[in-house]
Amino acid sequence: MSPWGRARPGGIRSPLYAALTVRAAVVAGVAVGVLFVATPAAVSRPVAGNLLQNGDAESGAGATGNAVVPPPGWSTTGAFTAGRYGTSGFPNAPPGGGSNLFAGGPSQALSTATQTVSVSSSAAAIDAGQTKATLAALLGGWESQDDSATVQATFLDASSGALGSMTIGPVTASDRGGKSTLLPRSASALVPPSTRSVRVVITARRVNGIYNDGYSDNISLTLSASAGPPPTGSGSLLLSYTTPTRFGLDANRDGLVDYFTTPAQVSPREWTATVEVRRKGGKACDTSATYAWTIDGRPADFDPMGTCLFSYEHFPRLATHRIGVTATTAAGKTTGSLKLELKDFLIAGLGDSNGSGEGNPDIRGVRPRWQDYRCDRSANSFEAQAALDIERRDKKTSVTFVHLACSGASVPQGMVGPYRGINDPGGPPLESQVSQLQRLVGKRKIDAVLVSIGVNDLGFSDIVAFCLDTVDCPNKPFAGGKPLDDVVKERLAALPTRYEQLAARLNRLGIRPTRVFITQYFDSTRGSTGNFCDPLMSVVGGKIFSRSEAEWAYEGVLAPLNQEVAAAARTHGWTLVWGAAQRFRTHGYCSASPWIVGLVESLKGQHDKYGTLHANVRGHREIANLVLGRLRRAGISR
Repeated sequence: MSPWGRARPGGIRSPLYAALTVRAAVVAGVAVGVLFVATPAAVSRPVAGNLLQNGDAESGAGATGNAVVPPPGWSTTGAFTAGRYGTSGFPNAPPGGGSNLFAGGPSQALSTATQTVSVSSSAAAIDAGQTKATLAALLGGWESQDDSATVQATFLDASSGALGSMTIGPVTASDRGGKSTLLPRSASALVPPSTRSVRVVITARRVNGIYNDGYSDNISLTLSASAGPPPTGSGSLLLSYTTPTRFGLDANRDGLVDYFTTPAQVSPREWTATVEVRRKGGKACDTSATYAWTIDGRPADFDPMGTCLFSYEHFPRLATHRIGVTATTAAGKTTGSLKLELKDFLIAGLGDSNGSGEGNPDIRGVRPRWQDYRCDRSANSFEAQAALDIERRDKKTSVTFVHLACSGASVPQGMVGPYRGINDPGGPPLESQVSQLQRLVGKRKIDAVLVSIGVNDLGFSDIVAFCLDTVDCPNKPFAGGKPLDDVVKERLAALPTRYEQLAARLNRLGIRPTRVFITQYFDSTRGSTGNFCDPLMSVVGGKIFSRSEAEWAYEGVLAPLNQEVAAAARTHGWTLVWGAAQRFRTHGYCSASPWIVGLVESLKGQHDKYGTLHANVRGHREIANLVLGRLRRAGISR
């Protein structure tokens, strides 16, 4: 569910806000192999004044409400607009603000305005290394929202090749103290020799709401003669990198972890990394420098994200890239390089209620909420928790987690065949989890498939209900037929064939068998001392799941089921995740410290009985730790 911003007359959107003007300077420059000296008399002075047209948004009308009025003099994308101060939902003009300001506009997450200006008339001074460029603006946003604006100036040669760039902004909500205002930002740099034009781009980014409240005003680009002694400095640059978190976010602030549910989300066209620049000895980078970047030997535009931090959002693929940077000051040039390995682990979570997190809604209470109500699927499951742990463990890698496990699923109904879900809404059934995985992932390589399956092939929920209703349930006719114990043995004997069907489907997806991690089941039948519960369960009406029946549930159902899981792993080359039953041995249903969801807890937490006898959040954490150990051995984590 998406946040809707704030309401205002004329539509639901965020009101615009204004910007003030900034002036500040950070000296930077260039050095060449041979130093040419020119006297001031021999070099013409740079052109004076703001080189930009309509940098203050005053040329032309300003929008009111949700209207879009592209500002004259700028080439715009998205809904970039000039807005008018003082109208409904807009702030009054600050000192020097005039009548209008720039904003990102309605219904657009990203809007830009671009203007390219010629500096050829100042070529002599520029080529002599005696010209400084200053980029200035007021930048801001609305209250606690993190919509923001940046302004970038890129120095271009006669062929429009990039020679370097500088950027001001963004101003975050934290910078603004949560207030609707704009703050001054500026930067100065020595203009690189051979510069003949400068491209200025205003970028407004929306993070919250519907309206893009990235504000800017009084944008200026000025040239001046470089004065004073140049800063000194030399030596190699030290680079390090991080990649942004993908799994575990809640970008729309609906209280649920954002899941990947479309092929475009699973396999984006572009990837991002952030590089930090430092000098020898770990010293901070030279903020007065102009930085020119290359990726695999080709020029690239990195966006400054803060002091010494630069981001590139257009890597076309997950691969190892060679990053190069040259920092230019009047004292000379320093360089640095980095081997940047873009790595995103693609992990899938398949299976039954154990894999889906049954019994543990994402939000418990009067109105429980799930990632998927039809499947009682939750980010509290051990599959999701293991993926989240890998995401948080290393800032140089990210995780794409595709969670498809569905409560009540068996191999034929759910894994390899259609299934209606534990909460059937009617209409068409769900396609099989393997088919869903194939559709979402496409040709992308899967790093790990987490699987929990088998217990519903034995009829888990029917067995529990039968034993609550029936004294000595293992020896009584089940569903009017054979004794329950015989029925369970027959179903156990059918499991190898079902696992064979699953293996065949996974193999057709090109998944390496060793990257299938199948998990054994936990033991819910014992108390704090490790002895069988006496009784395992008792409910209103005198229904009892007795101690002898609990012992049979372990020895006749759980233990042989786990043996079949282990046998399937050996047969098909899967990686076995074992140890859950042992870890739960003193934390069963009747334990003083249970890792199991009780009937009352299920009724309170999710308003139905389906969570009963499943692992609780603590139990899922323990299973996740077992899975993580196997994933790390396989190299799926650093």
